[in-house]
Amino acid sequence: MRNYIRDILTPDEAKHLTGFTGRVPFDVGVIHKVVAEMQTLGASVTDKSYATIERNQDGHDWHFDTGDMDHMTWCEWSASVLLTKPDEFRGGVFQFANPTEEHMAHYCDALIYTSDELHRVLPHHGNRKVLLVFLGAANGE
Repeated sequence: MRNYIRDILTPDEAKHLTGFTGRVPFDVGVIHKVVAEMQTLGASVTDKSYATIERNQDGHDWHFDTGDMDHMTWCEWSASVLLTKPDEFRGGVFQFANPTEEHMAHYCDALIYTSDELHRVLPHHGNRKVLLVFLGAANGE
């Protein structure tokens, strides 16, 4: 299941979040907006849930957020929000495998998906930062 929420953040809110790197508490900035949208789909904040601001220029090879290596088997829902304007970097395309779908620039928009969807992010050059949110199931597991 995939959902695309346009303009979940304003450009000013996205710019504020680019000042962070790594894990951030859910009460920082406007992360609660993304969490609230995920909860309407059945996600829940659990003890293992977290949000992080990432700038990984190498991208990520094909993977599942449920933990290809058993590191996040609890994860049920994932979200990605591009915090950087698309003209500030090259590459970094977010791709789903089945069905095939690409998101070249989801600036201030949320890609929300079930964590068992195979996806990757291509390498990039420049200043690309993204908010990632990982939540558990509505039953709290």
